[in-house]
Amino acid sequence: MDNNLLVIRKVIITRDNFSEIIAVTESEEEKMEYLEIIQKNSNLLLQLINDILDLSRIESGKSEMHFQQVEIAGLVEEVEKVHQLKMKSNVELKVIRPEGEYWTSTDRNRVMQVLFNFLSNAIKNTEKGSITLGLKHEGPWLKLYVSDTGCGISKEKLPQIFTRFEKLNDFVQGTGLGLSICKSIVERLGGRIEVTSELGQGSTFALYLPYQEVPKEVAERSLSHKKNVDEDKRKKILVVEDIESNFVQLNILLNKEYIISWVRNGQEAINSFIREKPDLILMDIKMPRMGGLEATRIIRSYSKEIPVIALTAYAFEADKEQALEAGCNDFVTKPVSKAALEEALGKCSG
Repeated sequence: MDNNLLVIRKVIITRDNFSEIIAVTESEEEKMEYLEIIQKNSNLLLQLINDILDLSRIESGKSEMHFQQVEIAGLVEEVEKVHQLKMKSNVELKVIRPEGEYWTSTDRNRVMQVLFNFLSNAIKNTEKGSITLGLKHEGPWLKLYVSDTGCGISKEKLPQIFTRFEKLNDFVQGTGLGLSICKSIVERLGGRIEVTSELGQGSTFALYLPYQEVPKEVAERSLSHKKNVDEDKRKKILVVEDIESNFVQLNILLNKEYIISWVRNGQEAINSFIREKPDLILMDIKMPRMGGLEATRIIRSYSKEIPVIALTAYAFEADKEQALEAGCNDFVTKPVSKAALEEALGKCSG
């Protein structure tokens, strides 16, 4: 059987086993414990399926890379802002980058995805010490790297680290697909990915992007385009939604009255919020890599004012309460109707 199917089957069996156990459990405390296990496995299953689909699209060439002029030093600063809040109490986040601007042509969101994965792994595997996010210009390359003082990787495991379902640490939750996806992304961007590590001493993951200095007038045009968008008087809505068809529907309903931007998960939502300063966020709740509730909590640490409307296929009262507790202002159930969306937007705008 294909490895993908074997891992999915294992997760489903675990979830279903605990579903059967909970049906015959009388202790409320034990029921809550088993419900948490079921929820974790359901989330892992969703992430696993999304990761498999993402990897398949990238490897088949069906996932487009949206190349644009990107200023990499500024991108590093945005990544730093997002992850400062995620550090453990005994771990310091350091940033090393050269002075000045470093423009290159790449897919901003995909580069962010790789760096987020590197940092997520570093945080999981580092209990004390430091994590360093760095940028270096090395001849024809821009090197972006994440170093940590964590548990490190054994010499036996290191050659297989970018293999599917190979996990850095068997004791932390994950699909084992993140680094495989990173490798495929970086190769599609024309770069390469490397890892160095010593067991008990820490690891360094690096991605190299082809560097070709962007002419000054090209960089100025990119900045001018951003300025023109910023000067548009319409309000800006950030749509956070992992399913393209759902975004298309929202875009049709809203794009005449609002400027719409779109990201696919909570991590990208935080970055987009910091970079673009939207007027309102439509936040899907169930998404891969980072769900809407966690993303909303982090965004609330930056701003108490920005309206966040939760979007979810679940309509239970408990789901609404969780969304409001996380900092959402309102709640709209999928499939989204125009009337319900307009009512929620009206409340948050007025």
